[in-house]
Amino acid sequence: MVWQAKEHELHGHLAKRGVFASPRLGKTLGTTISLRELDATQALVSAPSKVCPIWMDVLRKGGLESHPLYRMTGAQIEAFLRNRRSWQGVAVVNRDKLPVCAKYGRYVGAFVADEVHNYSTPGARRGRAYRKLARSVPWVRGLTGTPTPKHYGSLWGQLMPFDPQRWDTSYERFDRRYILRTGMFDKVVGFDHEAELQQMMLDVAAIYRREDIFGPDSWQVVQRDVELPGKVWDLYRKLAREWVIDDPSFGTLSAAQAGVRMMRFQQITSGFVPDFTSENPEPTPIELHRAKHELLIEDMGEIVQSDEKIAVFHRFVPEGRLAVEMIREEYGAACPVFAINGDTDDDEAFRSANGFNATEGSAAIVVQLQSGSEGINLQEAAYIATLSRTMSFIEDEQARDRCYKRGPTGGVPRVIMHYEVPGTVDEHISQDILQPKRMLHEAVRNADRETIVFGPKWRKH
Repeated sequence: MVWQAKEHELHGHLAKRGVFASPRLGKTLGTTISLRELDATQALVSAPSKVCPIWMDVLRKGGLESHPLYRMTGAQIEAFLRNRRSWQGVAVVNRDKLPVCAKYGRYVGAFVADEVHNYSTPGARRGRAYRKLARSVPWVRGLTGTPTPKHYGSLWGQLMPFDPQRWDTSYERFDRRYILRTGMFDKVVGFDHEAELQQMMLDVAAIYRREDIFGPDSWQVVQRDVELPGKVWDLYRKLAREWVIDDPSFGTLSAAQAGVRMMRFQQITSGFVPDFTSENPEPTPIELHRAKHELLIEDMGEIVQSDEKIAVFHRFVPEGRLAVEMIREEYGAACPVFAINGDTDDDEAFRSANGFNATEGSAAIVVQLQSGSEGINLQEAAYIATLSRTMSFIEDEQARDRCYKRGPTGGVPRVIMHYEVPGTVDEHISQDILQPKRMLHEAVRNADRETIVFGPKWRKH
């Protein structure tokens, strides 16, 4: 691939480097080639749990011996790494077990942190373990397609180990120099010394945009407005009146409390609410309506008749189960249905994605955003439907990019259908939460062209 050859030519001699490449550009394959060329007998790859089987498969195809540490307990991982003379090749570990590996960095010659934005939180155990390993291991690669899940401050945790002197070993000092916040809520409102920060990033990280390599993406985004049944609208307005107008504490809620109430509103627009009268610690959800699902089934008619495939993403488990049930009931054998959710183990998710792609003719895969936004390949999906969205830009972006497929002149055209109830929390999540984060992400991806920060440009003079 072009960018991989360019990366080897320009940066192959550099010991430590970030690779910020758009999803589905082959970062795993390119890094495997680099590992094969290195003179490092022992290497460590840290990745999300769902992605670990993919790494094992690519490493095996690349002729490298690999070890599935992600299937081991913490004690077993520690014993494996400590006995350094008994193994060689590449050890693949779940990102949540990285702290167990941190004290064995001196035994490892190469370290790859996949989805390195997962280590960007300065005070988290996972982030501290990553920084310790990245500073001590001779050859390091940090891979991600979404380097700024929050703001420019996310870059510090990922890139500081590559050049501690320029990035500063103290996040507090870094934050004071580059991040501008409001005093009352500590909210990020802008950035200072932006040109300097961008240059620091480009000196230790390579940015590869998909559109620069294959041409512009061909996403067609369609908003499907959903009308709630009258009684459900009455319930929504009643809760809004009680929680916003009548409840004097609403304006002083913590972020966590406000998040829970937003989730309750979103559950209503999605069709389900928990049965709070139940004594069961995991109450059975109560179905309120099927408005989004019924519109989805209607839209799928032409998709199935055209032998096309569709990936359906959702936030809540009950709406995923209902989607699977209704698709099977409506289309039967004409549209096989696969599913990935929180109960799906890593190997099963891998098989479901492969089965979806390999099915001849029409097929559907129903994927919970929190479980299937990373690593899996759904490139045969011509259509993407989102029944509900989380407030995580990372999950939203990576879910879409699971379905990216390269064509001769760019991305193969894809249709994205967002099912939203106008005038509800659905709009707030898509327009006020996810869209500004997308703009910031584009600012980093296009740092060598033009900087865009939180909507209109803002600079301190």
